[in-house]
Amino acid sequence: MNKKGFILLASIFLVLFLGIFLGISLMRADLQLRSMEYRRASLYAFYAAEAGIDEAVFELRKNLNWNAGFTNQSLVWQMPDQVSETVGDYTVTVASALLIGNVPSVWVRSEGRNNPVGSQVQITRVIFARIALMTPADFFASTPGDLRLFSNMNMTGSVYGRKIIFDVDYSRTHDDRFISVTGNVNYDNVQGGYTYYPTSPPSGQPAVQTYVNVGGITPVDPITYVGLDLATYKDIAQNQGGKYILNTDDTYEHAFECCSGDINWQNLNTHNGLVYIDGDLRIKGHVTESIHFVASGDIYIDDNITSDPDPVTGLEPQIGLSSARDVFINSIAPSDRLEIDAYIMADGGVFTAKGGANTKQDLIVEGVVVVRGREGVTSSIALNVYRNRIYTYDAQLRTSTNIPYLTYPYVRVYSWKEVKPTDQFPPP
Repeated sequence: MNKKGFILLASIFLVLFLGIFLGISLMRADLQLRSMEYRRASLYAFYAAEAGIDEAVFELRKNLNWNAGFTNQSLVWQMPDQVSETVGDYTVTVASALLIGNVPSVWVRSEGRNNPVGSQVQITRVIFARIALMTPADFFASTPGDLRLFSNMNMTGSVYGRKIIFDVDYSRTHDDRFISVTGNVNYDNVQGGYTYYPTSPPSGQPAVQTYVNVGGITPVDPITYVGLDLATYKDIAQNQGGKYILNTDDTYEHAFECCSGDINWQNLNTHNGLVYIDGDLRIKGHVTESIHFVASGDIYIDDNITSDPDPVTGLEPQIGLSSARDVFINSIAPSDRLEIDAYIMADGGVFTAKGGANTKQDLIVEGVVVVRGREGVTSSIALNVYRNRIYTYDAQLRTSTNIPYLTYPYVRVYSWKEVKPTDQFPPP
């Protein structure tokens, strides 16, 4: 009887112990599941907030004055099996901020939330980002490589390069040795610098600095360059009302030629102002309506590209010439005087004139020139085929840009941090 009583008591304690153990195990499993759910919800909310910042940068590259923001924009993930999942949403607001040095900036507040469907946890995470609105339209000429400025050059505007080289040609006459830049000469503060070449003038000549006149020489933060998104431009041209032109023979002789008449939407049969050339482009003419040419090959400028200001507003129609490779002033271009009024981007890294140095007379360029280049490829702006070169920065390409689908590659996130969901914009 005592033995049976002990077995019964032991069994009761064993069942009680197993019950407590299972209860604790279930409780721990539930806590772990809740913890995993919380971590996943928090991660999705953070991804949503990051997506809001990325979307804001994308919009600002298209329009520097964009401040519309977003409300409850969904973050959708596309799975490898083509199944999509909405993991969260974000709300973005934009406000002006102080200058970063001399560069305009904005505050972007992105509030991300996880998708509560099927989840018992609702998480909100907020990111503040300071976005610098530096663009290629801040300068007359810019390149991520070295920028060499040659004699007999007169520029109204600023320039940017990793390193600035003032190249004074002493073989010229005294009056043809000057390099004049009325704006600021900016160079990469991390990798760059500036120098005069040659560093010492020939015997009996004045110091090289006497031939260089610039508004200022300033180190600035490095600028990140983003290339042309040809796939997007091609889609806009083929499916969203643009004009798509295919050159099956990718040679200069078979390049698309524009234009025998005025350069405008009607003559080029585009409904949104974008003309995409799958190959090379040859261009000249008078611009009467803002338009954007994007070429997957090279762009050749054959003759004058001009426009006239509107008599009421004073604004001119603008033309964008964006090449995935290089932009050339053709050898058949006028020898006495050539005028180009355009936004020029050579993603391949070269904007140059064909011919021998100093074999032509006057070159007048008004607008903006961007040469990006690729790793291992030298970028250059070499137009000294023309003896006299007058460059004028067109500020309207920044303040009143109306070139269709023109994207700015310099907009960048200057700083960002995560804050409390209750935090609003910091003071200006």
